[in-house]
Parts: sequence; C-alpha cells; structure tokens
Amino acid sequence: MAKRESSVQILDEFAYRLLSSETDSKVDSRTLLTRLERLDSQSPLVSDVSPHIDVAQDLVSAGLPQLAERVARAGLEVEPRSASLQYLMALSLARTGARARSAQFAETLLTSVKPGETLFVEANALRGRLFKDQALRTVTGPKRDQWFRLAAEAYGEAARSKASHFATINAASMRLMCGDVAAAKRLARDADRMARAEVDLATHNYWTVATMGEAAIILDHASAAADYYAEAMRCAHDRRGDVASMHRQLKMLSRVCEVPETLLSATSVDPVLLYTGHRADAIDGKFRRLGPIEEQEIIGGVREYLQALHPSAVIGSAASGVDTIVLEEAARLGCERHIWLPLGIEDFIASSVADGGPVWVERFRRVLADATRVVIIPTETVDHDASPYVYLREIMLGAGILEADRLATSLRGLAILDPDSPAMPGGAGDTVARWRAANLSFHTISMQRSNEPYRPPSAGSDSRLLRAMLFSDMVGYSAMSEPNIRAFPKYFLGLVRNLLDEKPDEVEFSNTWGDGLFLGFERWESAASFALDLRERVLNTDWAAHGLPRRTSIRMGMHGGPVFREWDPVLNRENYFGSHVVRAARIEPITAPGAIWLTEEYACLLAATQCKDMACEYLGHVPLAKHYGTSALYALERGSNWLNQPNA
Repeated sequence: MAKRESSVQILDEFAYRLLSSETDSKVDSRTLLTRLERLDSQSPLVSDVSPHIDVAQDLVSAGLPQLAERVARAGLEVEPRSASLQYLMALSLARTGARARSAQFAETLLTSVKPGETLFVEANALRGRLFKDQALRTVTGPKRDQWFRLAAEAYGEAARSKASHFATINAASMRLMCGDVAAAKRLARDADRMARAEVDLATHNYWTVATMGEAAIILDHASAAADYYAEAMRCAHDRRGDVASMHRQLKMLSRVCEVPETLLSATSVDPVLLYTGHRADAIDGKFRRLGPIEEQEIIGGVREYLQALHPSAVIGSAASGVDTIVLEEAARLGCERHIWLPLGIEDFIASSVADGGPVWVERFRRVLADATRVVIIPTETVDHDASPYVYLREIMLGAGILEADRLATSLRGLAILDPDSPAMPGGAGDTVARWRAANLSFHTISMQRSNEPYRPPSAGSDSRLLRAMLFSDMVGYSAMSEPNIRAFPKYFLGLVRNLLDEKPDEVEFSNTWGDGLFLGFERWESAASFALDLRERVLNTDWAAHGLPRRTSIRMGMHGGPVFREWDPVLNRENYFGSHVVRAARIEPITAPGAIWLTEEYACLLAATQCKDMACEYLGHVPLAKHYGTSALYALERGSNWLNQPNA
C-alpha cells in the first residue's frame, strides 16, 4: 500500500507537454489526457490494471513510448505479475533506446507466458529484433555470430508458436547469418508458402512480396528474387524508409550468400547531397560575390548536376545566392529539402540574406515555406564570433551522414565557389576543406569573381568555444533512505571520480550538486565515450553490496554547442555559460532510466567525427524539461553499423 501511495504521478509537466506535441498516429490526445487523469486519481485500493494496459497500448500507437513506459511502470506497481504490462514496458523501453532494460523485461515475461499465447510470440519477436540490432552493431565476428544465433532462436520461438511469414523469414535470415544454411532454407520455404497464401487471397502488401524476395535469395533463386523485389519497389512507392529497410536486409544477406549487384543497385535509395557556396552580391555594392551573370551560369550547372544525380534529399542552409539556387532547383526535381539555420529566422535574414536585397529575402522565405524540413539551431549572434557558422558546418556534415545511413545510401557534396576563395571559418572554402578531411566525394562548379570575396565573421576575443556537455543524475536518489544517502557520495560519486581519474585529459570541466553531475568536454567523441563507460559501470555494479538500492541506475542527457568559458567566482575556477548550457541541462530530466539521450545537434556532431564504435538511434521529437521547447532526440549506444564496414 505504502509503495503505491508514494509513487510519482504519471501526469507531470513533461507528460502534459508530450501529449500536446505532434504524435505519429490519429489517437486523440485529449481523450488520452482524460484517461490518464483518471489513472492518477484512481484509489490505491483498486487493483485493476486493465486501464493502464489500454492507455499504454494507445500511447505506444501514438508514438509516445516515453509516456507509455510511465503508465506501464505505474501499473506494475499495482500488479507486478501483469504479463501485458511487462510486455508494454519492454516495448516502450526498446523504443526509447533503453535496450538492455527492454530485454530484461522481455526475459521476465517469458517465464510467465506459454508458447502459443500472443504475448509469447510478441515478446520473442521483440527479443529477436533487439538481438539482431545488437549483432549489426558488433564488428567482431564471434560476438556478432552469437547475437545472430540468439536472434534466430528468438524469431524461431515466435514462428513455431504462431505461423507468420514475418517471424519465419526473420528466423530464416538469422539462421543464414550464423551459418546454419539447411535450417535457413527450410524456414525460407515455410515463409514463402505463407506469403504466397496471402498473395492468393489478394491481402498482400509490400512486406509480403519482400518476404517472397528474401526467401528466394536464401533459396538461391536470384531471378525470381529480382521479380519479387521489383514488385516490392512498386508497392513501396515513395516510402524511402521501407525501401532502405529492404536494401539493408539484402546488404546483410550479401555478407553470407550471393546477392546480385544489380539487385542491390535496384533497391538502393538515391544519394543524399550536401551543398555549399557563395552568397549573392550585396545590394550596396560593398561585396562582390555572386551577381546576375554568374547566377544564370550557376543555375544551369546546378540543374544539370541535380538531374544527373537525382538526390533523394539535399541538406544545407538557405543563405542568399548558391544555397537558395540549389534549394529551388531541388524543389523542381521533387527532392526532399532539409534546411539548417544557425540562428533564428529574422537573425539569419539579417546576417545572411538581407544584404542581397528584397528579392533574395522573398526567395528565402519561399524556399523555407516549401522545405521538407527546417531545423533552427537556437544560437544567438555575438559580434566577431564565427562559432555559429563553424558549428553549422559540422552539424550539416553529420546530418548528411546520419540521413545517408538511415536510407542505406551514399553521401555526396556539391560546392559552387571561387577556387581561390580563402577558407574563412564557416565559409564555403572552409566547408570544402572539411569535406576533404572527411573523404567526402563532391562535385565542384567553379565561378570567378573580380573583387575581394565575402568573408564570414572572423574569430575574435569574444568568440565562443564549441564544447560537449553531459548532465546526469542517479535514478531514485530522491526516494533513498538516510543510510542510503550516506553511502551515495562514497560509492556512487566515487565510481564517477575513478572514471574521471582514468581520463584526466578528456574532461575539461566537472561539477556536482546532490546526485546531479555536469561535465564538459572539448571533443565530441570523448564525451560520448565517457558517457557509455559511465553507464556500463553503473549498470554492472552490485549496489546492494555497497548499501545502495539494488536497482540503482543512471540517466544522462547530452548536447554540444557554442559556450562561453568564464571565471566563476563561486567555484573559484572556470565554468561554462550560455544558452547551449541551459539546453543541455533540459535533456537529462526527461531521459529514460539507464539511457543516454542526445539532442539532434549532438548526434550530428558525433556523426561528423566518423567514429566507428558508437551509434545514434533516432527516438523522435520530445518536449524538453521546464518549457524549453521540443527537440529531436537520439539514444547513444555502443557499436557501429557492421554493414558499413568493408567486406572481409
């Protein structure tokens, strides 16, 4: 009884704001809100958890796994043995990036359900997906094979329990990946038979035909596979995500069996394109950059290149001149346009559009309104500070890498610039130099200018520094008893101190208050590596042996951006200040226990480093704490995409 009465309410500020944000389904938010309010007001004497199950299911369907996890957790406090709530807990945790805890709940569930029951099938299918994802993030052969084997067993359990071409073809593929060819072929024949039954009943869709294609590959029927995949491509239409999933599966199979190169090519999504170039002439004649004559030549060159490449998406900013021209031409071809702005719209117009004249301002507003996606990085301008432009350069490179990885395609670049342009911080020449350092394949359209080229703001004494920031806290700290509190600084903070001592050159700043931790790093990958190491040590420690709750855990939020490093008279040392520090602090309070959540900006910055042992997985748009807006968030995991590694 006491445990139930002391539980935190489901509906807090975060929950209300999450329900008011955009969701991925037609589930009515107001109806959900009313039902959640009833749950919060439910008497502790009531032991019926069916309302928790219904609401959690709807929240998952609505694309709100963060809130579904809260509802399922509250229901499990009422009835810990509820199999439905255990599954919903596992599912919602998987979708919030807390994969280890998800697997634990799925394992617990399987001890209480029987083969043939729906939850037995669904729990095993979820385990299969978790194991498969882990295998694809594992580069080392023996460990990877072990994960594939576990995935095969989980999918196999699901397939044996209930006939389904989805579970069966996945079991077949996983068996093939771990070398059990005979079992793979047997399962592939079963999956093909089930899929054909759906086709005969005219109830098939893209996934049904793709299953038949995958079965044909496993059964060495390459010609039939080509026909099935051609039909699957037609069924998928413009759903690039579905096509990318199909291509990624074929790419995985190509590591262990013969997949025709023509088939891999036919199922590939068109490349993602980054672009950069000079701005338009200043209307007052102060700067000579890109005039009407050059503009017409550039339009022709850009149009010709885009028609030949036909990118699936173009990613860049929207300054006057080259940026706007590329966006207009991409729109004519029907390409997705992803625009990143380093400042608010009006500040960006003032800094990068308005001096070209009202025509360019009008064109800017038009390409912004027609864009597939616009991301505004909340950074304020500071005189003589180039950091927002360098920041944007890194973010756009990382955004291109992440989008190309999501679509299982290649990344290209297009640069339109004067080859003699100096590489000023954040400018076109600087961006091209960064592309070269990243080994990005890019095409150049050269232009000549007679006068001194435009120079972006140069770094001065007022420049901010680009830094990575990590905020964390101990899960359950506020509910600990006094004896637990005494053990906390010695053992929990002691563990953090030990890790800091092991990495003396990586952590630039550290501060703590209560259970809160704030760390600053100069390098994006150092911060991410530290976070992963810290989580592993916390989750693998026997806390009960140290006088702390057995389920002691940690949650971490991370962000990166321009900050001021100034003297703090209270701490009597340098500290970080600025709006990006505040933004970083708003991630951790809404992070799932045991997870590491990143802003999209940080995920892009990390991707731009091209580190091979860490991966960022998209979670969705989530409202930040304390009314700090909504942000696209990612979960940080160890491992890299094995399919991006060269074939052995």
